[in-house]
Amino acid sequence: MSWQVPQKTAEPRMASLERIRQGDKSLREGRLDQALTHYFYAKEADPGSLMAHWCLGVTLSAQRRASLAIKEYREATRIAEDDLITALLLQGALQENEEPGAAQQVYLDSVRRFSLKGKPGLDASGSIQRLQEALQKLPESPILTLLLGDAYQVSLRFEDAGRAYRRASALAPSWPKPQINLGLSYLAQGKASQAVEALDNALKFEPANPRALLALGDAQLQAGNNAGALKVYNKLTNIDSVAVPAATGVARASMALGQASVAVSSLKSARQRAPRDPAPAAALGDIQMKTGNYAEATESYASALKLSEEGGLFSARSSLQRALAEAQLAAKRPGDAQQTLQKALVADPENEALWRRLLAKSLIEQNDRPNAEQELKRALLNERVLYPKDTLELIAAEGWTEKFIASFRADLQGARTGVRSTSAGQAGVVISSMPISKEGEIVALSGLAHLLRFTSSVREEVSMRRELVRLRGSGADYFLLAQAQERLGEYPDARASYGQAVRKGDLPRAIQDLSLDRVRKLANLPRGQDGP
Repeated sequence: MSWQVPQKTAEPRMASLERIRQGDKSLREGRLDQALTHYFYAKEADPGSLMAHWCLGVTLSAQRRASLAIKEYREATRIAEDDLITALLLQGALQENEEPGAAQQVYLDSVRRFSLKGKPGLDASGSIQRLQEALQKLPESPILTLLLGDAYQVSLRFEDAGRAYRRASALAPSWPKPQINLGLSYLAQGKASQAVEALDNALKFEPANPRALLALGDAQLQAGNNAGALKVYNKLTNIDSVAVPAATGVARASMALGQASVAVSSLKSARQRAPRDPAPAAALGDIQMKTGNYAEATESYASALKLSEEGGLFSARSSLQRALAEAQLAAKRPGDAQQTLQKALVADPENEALWRRLLAKSLIEQNDRPNAEQELKRALLNERVLYPKDTLELIAAEGWTEKFIASFRADLQGARTGVRSTSAGQAGVVISSMPISKEGEIVALSGLAHLLRFTSSVREEVSMRRELVRLRGSGADYFLLAQAQERLGEYPDARASYGQAVRKGDLPRAIQDLSLDRVRKLANLPRGQDGP
């Protein structure tokens, strides 16, 4: 690159904010070197300006000067220790500078500090507020607008992120970064064709950008263009910064094209190149599972899990534990699967329902049906999804649906009266005492309502869900009641329940939007009329 760090006295002094404004103007006009000079002097004029460090760091990264960008981001993290986006900028620069260990430490620390309890995504609210305030001063800043999009993206506010990225791209049409980030956002949402379009737009201005090309390969693979993805990945296998993910992409595309031997060879090469990276081993396990080599798949997944644990990649652990357990079950090694799943229960209690469902499968394999029933019951009561279809289907596959309904009815009776009556085969009826408990009543009603929905017992399901609304009344309770009322044809009541679900404000964004849509479509629909 032609730009050199300027002499500190080379230009007359100017206020930091005005320097940033001039840098933004240069960036919008496609004059990156001039933008860098302005951002450099903005930082010199005010070393405590977070905006100046952001703008200089992002522009340095755009010129492949990751080592210099790292210095700016480290200073920015000292200025704003509680800012997630600043930390993630540092992580990205460390990764680009071939410092994966340091990048990983920054990422893990960010996850630890900014994770949302019980929810996906990270808490970027502080970054969003800072960036919005900065944009009030510099409303035409492409970099600040881009970073606002990043803050929305890590918060899983995809529509807001998309608007910010498109705005940044409109402000600086020849700067590819906003289109790259827009493409990655679409990719995260499974919108492959839109991701391809955005990444193609970015590559018009920077055809050899390895990160954009890697993302394009991923988007084409997601879109089903396996040959196109393979062509892109093959361009990247000799570029150190992306060689390993590119080799993994070659393997996935080759496998999709029926070239299993090429896929395996590519992954073995990637493992040799990066022996501490769990991704190639995990991808090899995926291929071995697809080709029926279950014993080999268990070894590959076990290796990937060990590497991820040694490297502190906790975000990858759950998917690998699941893959390993499923491979062990497929290899007819239920005892090994149980050991894996017991560790998963301790390491990842957020996914308790999944681990208990898989534990039930392992127990069924060992013909331990009583304990399998208990694990399935626990799974049903700990599901984080609104409707636990997978668990219900496994219960039905074993012929236990009616048995579970009877068990939850008995639990409900016990929670309300203190006396639980259960059928005990030839012995007749066993009476047991249990504490009267509102929480026990909620648990029993919840399990019973799911089972009644599964068996299409809609009228009784509505009755159970009305009780849940009375006892607990969460947004999810109102939403599930509304769905049941729709199935029963009680459209005005359903509309009211959807409205209550929205007002509770504790639903995920997608469910909130769906509830609002149902409120609109059910408006003024007469009772008894067919639903929309």
